[in-house]
Amino acid sequence: MVYMAKPTDPRAAIVNAMLQRFGLSARWLSQRLEKNHVSVTSWLNGENSPRDPQIWHNMIEVLRDYEQSSRKTGNIKVRRAGIRSIPIYPGISAGTMNSTHSDVDYMDVMDWGSDRDRWGRVIDGYSMHPLLEPGDLVVFEDRPWEPNQVVHAFSGGEDTVKVIRKKGPTIELAPINDGFPVLPGQGVSIKGVAVVRIRTGAQGERTTTEYPFGIRHIPNSA
Repeated sequence: MVYMAKPTDPRAAIVNAMLQRFGLSARWLSQRLEKNHVSVTSWLNGENSPRDPQIWHNMIEVLRDYEQSSRKTGNIKVRRAGIRSIPIYPGISAGTMNSTHSDVDYMDVMDWGSDRDRWGRVIDGYSMHPLLEPGDLVVFEDRPWEPNQVVHAFSGGEDTVKVIRKKGPTIELAPINDGFPVLPGQGVSIKGVAVVRIRTGAQGERTTTEYPFGIRHIPNSA
């Protein structure tokens, strides 16, 4: 979530505009700054100001570094462009490969201005715990994958969601949960990269987390 600052605080307005352009959150920024999330949110919302004005400069530098890094890796820029209706297919395995046949539903999601296809799958299994839990809805996009991204993989008519990793000249499909095996990448095609996670809470509340540059998981870093 991006918080809009009061008009009297132009520095906060600049930071908020950059966060919105990159699809990043106040929590992401607070982690990079090693600051309390509540404090950073209050600064961005115009409720308070940091005692050290240098923090505003640090925020902008962190976001500029992020932009430069994204350009080097060839990631797309985020462009908000309304709403798109995408197909939702229940039952992609977060365990071993499986195939699930079920009726197709549709859901409206925020469009980023990309012409690439998107689709949703409902997680079934615990191999991606705690990043992805059973019942989570994950939106995939048919963009080129990069190492350590969460992907929708397909082989022999069966589907799974895993982290794709380079292993020498080949690839492998790795779980996050150590209780599940790593799957070999031979004969596997990568259909898409995970870009949105939608989680429904115990009271039915929905939390949407967007990853415009793809969900990533690097071993021992999450």
